[in-house]
Amino acid sequence: MSRILLKNATAIATMDDERRELTDADVLVEGAAITEVGRDLAARDGDTVIDVSGCLVLPGFVNTHNHLFQTLYRVTSATQEVAFVDWLGYLAGIWGRMPPPPEAIEVSALVNFGEMLLTGTTTSADQHYPYWPGEPPTYVDRTIDAARQIGMRFHPARGCCTLGQSDGGLVPDEIAQEEQHVLEHAQELITKYHDPEPFSMVRLVLAPLAPYSDTETIYREMRALADLNPKVHLHTHLHEIADLDFCLEKYGLRPVEFMERCGWLGEDVVLYHMSSPTPNEADVKMLAETGTYISQCLGSDMRLSYEWAPLRELLDAGGNVCLGTTGCASNLGGHILIEARLTLAAHRMRIRDPETYLSARDILCMATRGGAEALGRDDIGVIAPGKAADIAVFDLDRIDRVGHHDPLAALLYCGASHYTKVTLVNGQLVVRDGELVTVDEPELVTRAKDWASRLVS
Repeated sequence: MSRILLKNATAIATMDDERRELTDADVLVEGAAITEVGRDLAARDGDTVIDVSGCLVLPGFVNTHNHLFQTLYRVTSATQEVAFVDWLGYLAGIWGRMPPPPEAIEVSALVNFGEMLLTGTTTSADQHYPYWPGEPPTYVDRTIDAARQIGMRFHPARGCCTLGQSDGGLVPDEIAQEEQHVLEHAQELITKYHDPEPFSMVRLVLAPLAPYSDTETIYREMRALADLNPKVHLHTHLHEIADLDFCLEKYGLRPVEFMERCGWLGEDVVLYHMSSPTPNEADVKMLAETGTYISQCLGSDMRLSYEWAPLRELLDAGGNVCLGTTGCASNLGGHILIEARLTLAAHRMRIRDPETYLSARDILCMATRGGAEALGRDDIGVIAPGKAADIAVFDLDRIDRVGHHDPLAALLYCGASHYTKVTLVNGQLVVRDGELVTVDEPELVTRAKDWASRLVS
């Protein structure tokens, strides 16, 4: 069994129940698990000993909302100064004219995973929702292949669009699928890949795109399918630009009320964004009482001019909040550290009382343990014996962090250096000194650039 000893950390943020922070301490990893955390841990012959003096050690970040396939569509010229509906319409046109084949999806996933691992994210969810006619429906399979190749812990979703424009939805009919076909394919993926056991590297999610693109039937049936398969969770977009008016007109219900009617509130549900317009007090209370998780994706929300998410209100009501990036076609960088920094700063613009500010520690807990709990994981998100060795190590002795007086807060308050010194996933070394270990990064970049130029011409 391999052993890795992280030695002499300046600070370790454990994210345990007491949120203990250790100084001048070590972490011992044996196989996939953390076995000891403390000072002056002894190395054995054959151990890999990594000096992390001057570094902050914390659990790997957890990205609860992503669209891996969008990595090849960053910063297209026609989507830089447009609102959400025009952004979506333009990209949907590109995808419809030249759908990315499964090979391109795998390359895009590798790039996205690589960016996340380099910046401390060790677990990511994904929502792949478009299935184009004439292309093999192996998108989830290829993203799982990519995760296994690069070493990412992965929660892929069988997403879908089942309500096309001709039936009153907002998505093109070409990508609207039959409900029964979606459900059968979802069960096939669960049977083939889903692993509910501790330390599992792949767990499936069921994730219709949104109320404006999916039927009430698919929401109800996916709830029933999740109930039959332990640890299969439910994700969807909610309270984006389009769905308030849509739900009121079609169902006579607010979006959160529609979710309640479909059985889509609870601790196994993640709702993406929840940003526009601000939910009312009844919505906030319902979300908090049911333990439903809200994935805050502020980079994309800011870029596409969404309204504020009621983060402070949800937390005050006892609600659950985690962080996500959404896809690289709309965000401000495909990794959680950027989202955490934006969340720290931007939410203070609408909160005038400093006593209610979210601290750097609050937000980093959302990014680690909070994200793990949102995905139903009690085996990650904490640095403690018996937990999976998903660990991010950041060097604080860089010029852009010199002069800080709080190692943990320094990660968000100062410094442009986002790459880790070390990233471990399930005890495997995947990043060392700011470089990917498991893939050839220059070769991957070349492949991805080729696909991006072919798909967006």
